[in-house]
Amino acid sequence: MLESSLAAYVSEIMQGILTLGPDWALSGPGLVILSDETPAAVATAVEELLVRLTDRAADGDAVARDVLTLTGPAGEAWQPGVIVGCDTGAVLAAAGRAAEAGDRQGAARLAALLTTVEESAADGYLALAALAAEAAAHDIAIELGTRALELSPGHPRAHVIIGYGQFKKGQSKAAQNNLASATRLARRRPELRADQRAAQQLLLLLHLT
Repeated sequence: MLESSLAAYVSEIMQGILTLGPDWALSGPGLVILSDETPAAVATAVEELLVRLTDRAADGDAVARDVLTLTGPAGEAWQPGVIVGCDTGAVLAAAGRAAEAGDRQGAARLAALLTTVEESAADGYLALAALAAEAAAHDIAIELGTRALELSPGHPRAHVIIGYGQFKKGQSKAAQNNLASATRLARRRPELRADQRAAQQLLLLLHLT
């Protein structure tokens, strides 16, 4: 009973952090990702990306393999929902709607589009890490969160998501290091107070359990 209550509390802590939306972008919501926002054009862009990821995965690229685990393989029929705009915020908003509707694979396909533009690649990998964490695929969340950190060093949310995955896997010391980093870094970012609170609450749970 206590264990299930603790799991529910941890999920509640992370809910706001893992929920994708238009204000989620590190690079700002206005960066253009798509040349055409129509569903057919978006589906084509996603399919082309999945083919490239398949080739990279075949060459041993672990990150590409992890992304494909979330998106599903190339060649599957899929139609995205309405995307209102061609920029980062619009794509993340559509990914958030897909995830909320239970279409995690579709959400991951949209989030993966952000990795195709250098300036928004960290956004894409971090959004994919959040989707993996929400699905309890913590190894993938840690790997993709780490990739986001490589592209955007010192981002608090990446440290929170990685630390959360390590917390869930019982890697207490590693989790403590990442969550402490998130707490410290988020202090300088007023817009990331939720990240700071989540990291602090998880750190407290680490000390208590």
